[in-house]
Amino acid sequence: MPPNTENKTYLGHVVEVLPNGDGILELDPELVKELGWEVGDELDYNMKDGKIYITNLTKEKNETK
Repeated sequence: MPPNTENKTYLGHVVEVLPNGDGILELDPELVKELGWEVGDELDYNMKDGKIYITNLTKEKNETK
C-alpha cells in the first residue's frame, strides 16, 4: 500500500491538451514513485473543494484480476 501522501503537496503541469479534451499531465516524479505508478498508466480525476483527486485506473484494473 502506498504511503499516506495526504499532507503533502505536489506540483504537475499540463503538457498538452488533445483535440478531444483529454490532457497530458506531467506529475512530480517523487509522487509517481511513492505511489508505484508507471508511465502509460491510465488515470481519472475528480475535483472537489478546490482539490484534485487522481485515481490510477490501470492499477485498479490489475488489482481486481
